[in-house]
Amino acid sequence: MAQTAVLAVPLDESTAKVRGGDPSDEPEDLNLRHWSGVLPLRLTASAPEPGAEGVRVPLPPYLHNYCGNHNESGSDRTPEE
Repeated sequence: MAQTAVLAVPLDESTAKVRGGDPSDEPEDLNLRHWSGVLPLRLTASAPEPGAEGVRVPLPPYLHNYCGNHNESGSDRTPEE
């Protein structure tokens, strides 16, 4: 009999398995009334935060462009504007 156990442990570090495609279920599990699927997660870039110390220089163009293409709103607005 196949079983799944769940264990809660505090984590200082973690990793994630990344794969594509649908989940694979055992044939005997296909008729169970449980949700099966994939929860897609996204990683987005937030507004750049300058360091607290050191010389203040303008945000480099490559970061300005990156933020515009990869931030949550899709805009190219940065904190310096």
